[in-house]
Amino acid sequence: MEFKTITAKEYLTNKGIEFVERNGELITKCLFNDCDQNNNTKNSHLYLQAETGQYDCKKCGEQGNLITLAKHLGDTVEDIALYPRKTTKIKNVKKPSINADLAEKCHQAIPDHIQEYLHARGLNDALVSQYKLGWGEFYGKLWITIPIKDKDGNFAFFKLRQNPDSKENIGRYRFYPAGSNATIFGWDMLKNNDDMIVICEGEFDSILLSSIGIPTITSTAGAKSFKEDWIDNLKNLKKVYICYDKDKEGEKGADRLIELLEKNLSKTAIYKITLPERMTDGKDITDYITKYNGNPDELIYECSKQVAGKFPIDTSGFKPLTSEDIIRVLGLTIKKDEENKLITFLCALSAYTEQSQFNLSFNAPSSTGKSFIPMEVSTLFPNEDVMKLGDCSPKAFFHEQGDYDKETNTMLVDLSRKILIFLDQPHNSLLERLRSLLSHDQKEMISKITDKNQKGGNKTKTVILRGYPAVIFCSAGLEIDEQESTRFILLSPQTSQEKLRF
Repeated sequence: MEFKTITAKEYLTNKGIEFVERNGELITKCLFNDCDQNNNTKNSHLYLQAETGQYDCKKCGEQGNLITLAKHLGDTVEDIALYPRKTTKIKNVKKPSINADLAEKCHQAIPDHIQEYLHARGLNDALVSQYKLGWGEFYGKLWITIPIKDKDGNFAFFKLRQNPDSKENIGRYRFYPAGSNATIFGWDMLKNNDDMIVICEGEFDSILLSSIGIPTITSTAGAKSFKEDWIDNLKNLKKVYICYDKDKEGEKGADRLIELLEKNLSKTAIYKITLPERMTDGKDITDYITKYNGNPDELIYECSKQVAGKFPIDTSGFKPLTSEDIIRVLGLTIKKDEENKLITFLCALSAYTEQSQFNLSFNAPSSTGKSFIPMEVSTLFPNEDVMKLGDCSPKAFFHEQGDYDKETNTMLVDLSRKILIFLDQPHNSLLERLRSLLSHDQKEMISKITDKNQKGGNKTKTVILRGYPAVIFCSAGLEIDEQESTRFILLSPQTSQEKLRF
């Protein structure tokens, strides 16, 4: 059978090499010499024929085909074969792969100057550790390593980011092992998520946005590489936001993705985020957050505009509900207690705000109906958003509500848009773990729990708490630390004879 290769476009995309397509040619920065050290992709000198893969650098004169280019970049002909050739001469050849041990080894090898580089990009030690960013030698060069996981949470490959101190023009990114295919970075952000996602340009931007409470994904191969096959994974979302770099390539990539999403997600609202005009010295999310004090509310509510998909219902014809209207509706099942039932309803409703949630504590003797109001109000909200809990320890809470990732030994507990109703006195230790969320200090925090392993010893797990819930306590004698008591509005149900007659 005739040997055929994948297209030059597919190869550059798989390698994470940026290029511009023009008149049947692919234009990228020279991969052989420093011809384009100070040029952008559009004005680069390495031209590849899209049909044949033949290349020619208009500056240094390097010429060849896709096979010679692959060899130069450390790949074999099998890596670019359209139909990989079978061989009987070599058996049981183990292909390179990555795993948790290699990711940890590279993570531990980060030198001080790379740590400082990552810090300057807003990636603190906690984020560097959480995502196992590292440093290692591959293809004879030193790279920043970004572990990429597949949809099931298994390590798939490294995306290699060029040493920021290097003057060589070898392409900003590469994949290891060679021949790895582009995928989504941030598959975990799509698990149990039916609300919204931001698609951005680059892993570091994705990590930063996720760290401030915005679920974010990106393609591992640049602005123009989001695959149509991946869009099926977005069909359960209500909203998709696109936030690409503030440059021509970012604009083209965003427009291309909007077309793909519009074609495949007719029931999803699609928004385009345009970074603010005040960004005169910067073009991406990292600049927005580190240089311009960016925040989630501005990004999502002020910088975004719906451009396609399902548009929201026009509410201009609806009459606004007053507090008296709400009290009258709630009064159909909850008699008297006007102030208490109104405040409880508003507390539950606050769970759906960005960061305006508040917390209540009903504190009253037994059999006075302190749990009736919260339980009755909760029936007006989606069942999946209401969590009703009795006596609950931190360990029980995390195990019941969290999603465990065995590969990284982390448990994600996402409390965004959740209404927590504690029907009994909770453990003070659980309140202490939730303290930062209750006071809105951080939208994502890390905690530790200890479990018994199969051999009877102890095993530590990392718990990631994410999001601000609305919390309601119902207790006959709530005994909480003074620090927790300042985080609640205290209520007590009426106990008059007139109410009891109902």
